[in-house]
Amino acid sequence: MVQALGLALVLGGVAEAGSATPLERVLETSWRGYKRDYVKHSGRVVDPHNDHRSTSEGQAYGMLRAVWIDDERAFRRMQRWTLRALQGGDRGALPAWLWLDGGVADPQPASDADQLLAYALLLARERWGNPADLEHARALMEALWEQETAEIGGLRLMLPGPWALTQDPVALNPSYFLPFCWRAFARADPDRAWDRLIEDAYAALPTYAAPSGLPRDWVYVDAETGAVVPAPAWGKAHADHHGFEAFRTAFTLAVETVWHDDDRARALLGPYADLATRWRRDGSIPGVMGPTGAAIVDWGYPGFYGVLLAAWAVARPEDVQDLYDQEIVGLARRGGWGDRSDYFSQNWIWFGLASWSGLAQPPEGT
Repeated sequence: MVQALGLALVLGGVAEAGSATPLERVLETSWRGYKRDYVKHSGRVVDPHNDHRSTSEGQAYGMLRAVWIDDERAFRRMQRWTLRALQGGDRGALPAWLWLDGGVADPQPASDADQLLAYALLLARERWGNPADLEHARALMEALWEQETAEIGGLRLMLPGPWALTQDPVALNPSYFLPFCWRAFARADPDRAWDRLIEDAYAALPTYAAPSGLPRDWVYVDAETGAVVPAPAWGKAHADHHGFEAFRTAFTLAVETVWHDDDRARALLGPYADLATRWRRDGSIPGVMGPTGAAIVDWGYPGFYGVLLAAWAVARPEDVQDLYDQEIVGLARRGGWGDRSDYFSQNWIWFGLASWSGLAQPPEGT
């Protein structure tokens, strides 16, 4: 398997005739490794790097990967576990974000996971034709809208969770703004103003960017006016960094550009395209950067490079193959990449490749 995966990785990015491209074969092989290493027979997705905990994020990533790779059996296992363990059997309940030591450790939801779960269910309904998936998705969408969006400074915005409104300033996470999900939600749930959420997110995102032009991990806004304010003492640690939260925005902007031809997303990809010049000059891109783009750490992060495959395929196509060859190919390990305990990186390399290869696609008509 290692040799086969390594060969596919070396060939990756070159389209060929036949039933699957080299990149698609990589995605299939790595999915098999992911199920072996991270997905329990029950359908619980584990994070080995963090005490084998499970999160709504992990379940959402697994279900999204399963539907794009067309593995209904794995999808159903993860769906059932999520519904039972994190939603308490209620399709309209927002999932608890953290499960540890045999039970829910924190019942608060996380809206990035909730959106991706609903999106995966819509994709599943389209791919496998089960009407119950649409019902489950609509129940989640209703809860999402009612509990995890709010009017702030005249804009309707996605909150990181209901808890955000209990604080002033309000904490927002730009990487939780997922307009590609909202486009699908607008078709499945026309009674709610998902289109407005898209417009307001694109109005807000440029004002939330750091001086470097890259998004920040966290942004804090005045609860009444919506103006960006300095991070409070409890939120200073990573507020202005572009790190493990913010880099996911590159994927969102890439698919918004490729799938939906959104010029606003294309413009916001500009700072990610500019990182190619830095990568050529320095030989790496820091995994965490400060407000001006200065390195906070002296190492690159494989998951970030994976997401940049999606971004550069759109905004820097002349560099994307070299990025893949130099930063991803050498990480091939038993159906995955690099540190096998780092499930976060495994997922985001996979998603970047799925976008670049064209395997990842939105629901029809969105």
